[in-house]
Amino acid sequence: MTGRENTRFIGRVNGVDNLAEYEEKVRDFAELGIKYDLPVKSYSSGMRSRLAFGCCIAIDFDVYLIDEATSVGDPKFKRKAKQALLDKSRTANVIMVSHDIKEIRQFCDSAVILHQGKLEYFEDLEQALEVYSTL
Repeated sequence: MTGRENTRFIGRVNGVDNLAEYEEKVRDFAELGIKYDLPVKSYSSGMRSRLAFGCCIAIDFDVYLIDEATSVGDPKFKRKAKQALLDKSRTANVIMVSHDIKEIRQFCDSAVILHQGKLEYFEDLEQALEVYSTL
């Protein structure tokens, strides 16, 4: 399937009412140009990530699960992705996996550390970061 076809499929699966508007948002956000209409199997990993991030960020979810998603692409796209996620975090919850301390401070107010099969929740983000730095 092409980027456009994948976008429409993801929109339908998630109950997007206006697929044309959704498709336009994703196309503009992902910045794939004419490659948007090429098969996704021909995309680089960065292009695939841009499309996937665009598809997710263009839907108003209650919770966003993010795994190092803002580390993909060139510096301009990284800034764009971070800003989009910050905008979404004003009206939705964000659960993210990241090793980037600056990014964690930017997005999070609490943390969970998974170490050697043990999961520990920290309501105090700075305490979590201090523990993490010793691992």
